[in-house]
Amino acid sequence: MTRAGYSSVDHYRSLRQILVKIEAELKGLQLWEAEPPPPTALASTLPFCYDTLGLHQWLQWRFLPKMHRILLGHGSLPGESAIFPYALDCFRESEQDPNELLFLLRSFDELLSGKEDNSTPQ
Repeated sequence: MTRAGYSSVDHYRSLRQILVKIEAELKGLQLWEAEPPPPTALASTLPFCYDTLGLHQWLQWRFLPKMHRILLGHGSLPGESAIFPYALDCFRESEQDPNELLFLLRSFDELLSGKEDNSTPQ
């Protein structure tokens, strides 16, 4: 069991569902890119690669692939996540409606950090 009462399988399944929905939402907002950024941009060591990538690029090219690898058993889940506060700041001036993406990112943070309400976004 994980700290919130989930079995590992249920916890991973919930995380995977959120990741799939984040990808779909990025595509729906037309923030999904066909070509990756240059390798130098992806090589940033700063949080969220904020010096070289937009949040949507970081989500697509760094976060989602890394989380999928972890969920396939190629690494350990971090003990907590704090993407939502950064995303909230990034989308503050957005002309798009980021509410669903923000909801999903907050849900991911809460689920990973053990603060979830045992439900995932529908």
